[in-house]
Amino acid sequence: TICVLVSLATTSWATTYTEAEGRAAWTRLQRQPITEATFRQACDLIQDIGQANLALAYDLLAQYVSVVGKTGNRRWTHILLINWGDSHTLFKRFAEAEPIFRQARQNARSNPLLFRQALVYTVWLYLEWNKPDSTARYLALAEPITRQAHDRETMAFLCIVRGLRRCRLLTGKQAAAPTTKRSGWQRVWQTKTPYLRPAATNCIISRPATSSGWRR
Repeated sequence: TICVLVSLATTSWATTYTEAEGRAAWTRLQRQPITEATFRQACDLIQDIGQANLALAYDLLAQYVSVVGKTGNRRWTHILLINWGDSHTLFKRFAEAEPIFRQARQNARSNPLLFRQALVYTVWLYLEWNKPDSTARYLALAEPITRQAHDRETMAFLCIVRGLRRCRLLTGKQAAAPTTKRSGWQRVWQTKTPYLRPAATNCIISRPATSSGWRR
């Protein structure tokens, strides 16, 4: 199960922390060894802190990426980097997202599935940023390995991106497909990856998208 970035503005199980309480809870958690259980707890804690203090949540996330990276667990690092970068993309902080996705691609190079995911999120970053040359570059990298993996849903998404890019080049306008993005690709990836696109409100890591998730 992969942790995700979601809006928690209306969820009853989210705990609200003051900055002092959040830092104290974080310090206690960091004294424990990193296991699957404590990794999930850290994701939950960052998420809850983000309800009242998004800046602190991002600061803790940046710290945790460094800590988790030292364990050598590329899957955990991938989870954090992809969600962190995607959140910046959503909030139009493209310059902040770019180096995070670069790090995600480097981290994922030894794992075809993770690398493909990192490429797809990079493609979406550059499409949203309206950088057609970079969009084309990463499309050219993502399409053949997606086709080779027989991932039809993601291939369909990449075809939509290619069409949007072509439309923008021809018209000079910022064409967008929020319905396709939110309803189509998000629905597929909730099932396949499993990631959720974050909503445009306070958000930071994460609950799972399925009933087998961490929070009950």
